[in-house]
This record gives sequence, C-alpha cells and structure tokens, in this order.
Amino acid sequence: TPPATVESQAASPQEPVSAPPQTEAATAPVQTPAQAVAEEAPTGFVAIQVASFRTRERAEQVLAEVTTRTGLKGVIQPSDVGGVSWQRILLGAFSSEEEATAAAEPLLRGRIIREVVVRPVPESLLGDLRP
Repeated sequence: TPPATVESQAASPQEPVSAPPQTEAATAPVQTPAQAVAEEAPTGFVAIQVASFRTRERAEQVLAEVTTRTGLKGVIQPSDVGGVSWQRILLGAFSSEEEATAAAEPLLRGRIIREVVVRPVPESLLGDLRP
C-alpha cells in the first residue's frame, strides 16, 4: 500500500483523491450556501479533513465512526467543487498546521484514516470543533 500523506490546503490547492479537481469558471459563479461557509474569513484555526463524500448520509456514518475512534470533535462541511456538491469531514480545531499534522500522524499510522488535508476552520464551524 502507498504511504499515507498529509496535505495542506495552504501548500497545495488540490482536493483529496475522493474529489474531482477544481476548475475555474469563465464568469463569476453564483455563490452557493456551501461556498459561503467554505469562504468565510478564517479563524486562525485549522482542522484535518479526513474524508469527503457526495452524500450527507454517508458522511454522517463515517463522521460517527471516526469521532468515536479518534476522540476528536468533528463536523461535516458542505462544499462545492467544480459544480459538484461534496460533504467534507473535518476533525479538531488546531492552532497551527504543525499541530494538526502531529494529531493526524497516529491516525494515519493506525490506519484509522487514509489521508488528510489541513483546512482553515471557518467561524461558523469553530464552536463545533473545539474541545
């Protein structure tokens, strides 16, 4: 199996493997509620995205499993990528990318999760992610 990886949204604009690559529209797109949440001013905190699913139901199932196994608080963040809706699973609220990466490493080694993307935490989700 390939080694597990940790990606940072700041270092790489790519979406995780489960999401299609982003494309830029020729004209300014209409902002959906999911985009509005994703584009809120950052709080200075980051979370680890551990998965992304097309359906809310599947995201809720995996969120319940992963929060039970990790002990971290988690949320589902709706997102629109290239006109396709995704449900991102975010865990924890960390004060730095380094702290988030350190928290993700044992989860990757223990195969609790397969990949991680470090993402900024929007204000609307911060209260649900902090201990």
